[in-house]
Amino acid sequence: MLQSLSAGVLFCDDPTYLPRCGFDPVGDTTLVMATAADMPTRAQLFQTLLAQVDGGAVARAYATTGPDTLAKILFTSGSTSETKGVLTTQRMLCASQ
Repeated sequence: MLQSLSAGVLFCDDPTYLPRCGFDPVGDTTLVMATAADMPTRAQLFQTLLAQVDGGAVARAYATTGPDTLAKILFTSGSTSETKGVLTTQRMLCASQ
């Protein structure tokens, strides 16, 4: 999945998953961890990020978010071929709720 995307942030709640997901510690992706246990030196703690909220940036991001904005990418299992990313918009998430 990481090879298919140019992810800006990767959230990991368990550092033992990092080798299995192919995280490159020298890449440009920001690594955010749920706990400080066994946290790589380059990672940031989620709680620390919560304390640094930039209200202006949040307001700008909210203003540019609309019904057709990409909300998530769900990766298929790859049981019939390579895994594929299924794009899901904000509108699709709201409709399924």
